[in-house]
Amino acid sequence: MPFCQLRLKARKPKPAGYPKSLETLGDRIRAKRMDLGLQHKDVANIVGAEVLTVCNWEMNRTSPSTYWIPKLIAFLGYSPYVPPSPFLDWLDNIRRSLGLSWSELAGLIGVDPGTLRRWLKGDGRAPSNLRDRIAAVLSAGGPT
Repeated sequence: MPFCQLRLKARKPKPAGYPKSLETLGDRIRAKRMDLGLQHKDVANIVGAEVLTVCNWEMNRTSPSTYWIPKLIAFLGYSPYVPPSPFLDWLDNIRRSLGLSWSELAGLIGVDPGTLRRWLKGDGRAPSNLRDRIAAVLSAGGPT
C-alpha cells in the first residue's frame, strides 16, 4: 500500500562528449549522431564519406567542403545556416546549401559569372529582383 503519490521527473543527462553548444557544423553533426545513437561509421555510410572525415568534422579539425553540405543538410534534417542580413552572405549560404560553385550558381540564376564576381567584390549592385529570381529557382527544386 503506497503512502506517497510523489513522482520525480528529470531529463536524462546528455552522454559524455555531447557538445555543450551547437556553434559549428561539426557540433551539430556530433549532436545529431549522438541523439540517434549512431557511430561515426554509421554517419559516414549515410553521407558517403570516410569515417576519419566525419571524425575530423565533429572535432572541428576540418570543415566540410561545399560538395558535402547538401548531404549533411539531409542528415541533419535542417540547414544549419542562419539567414544573415547582408545579401551576399545570404547568397553564399544558398550556394553552399545547394552544393554549387559560384560559376554554377551564376548560370543557374542567369547571371554572367564575371558579373557575379564583381557583385561579390562590391563593384556594382545586384538588381533588386535577384532575390526573386533565386527564390524562383529554389521553389522549382533547385538545380537538376
